[in-house]
Amino acid sequence: MIGGNSFDECKYVCFTLQTRTKSLSLGPYTPYQNELFERICNLRDVRALTYAAISIELTALGYASPRACPLQAEHVFSIYRKGKQRKQRLNAEARFSLVDSDQ
Repeated sequence: MIGGNSFDECKYVCFTLQTRTKSLSLGPYTPYQNELFERICNLRDVRALTYAAISIELTALGYASPRACPLQAEHVFSIYRKGKQRKQRLNAEARFSLVDSDQ
């Protein structure tokens, strides 16, 4: 016994914790893609425009698809849907599970 503590009385717990998350992969969004997605979300969610109306309005403002093609309703829908899925994936809660423990 040294200074009132005995190393024989030390207690410890070993465990393995498994973490699962999809939010670590950010994906390669360019600033232009991010701006385009935010504008589409605003026009769709706030102003309740159709995809066709959004494509007309953004084309009039000089926007094109990320690959420099004319912005059509199908492109707008795809950008909106995939952007929402990406946001949901990045904001998802991580899951933890105790795999193994030694006491």
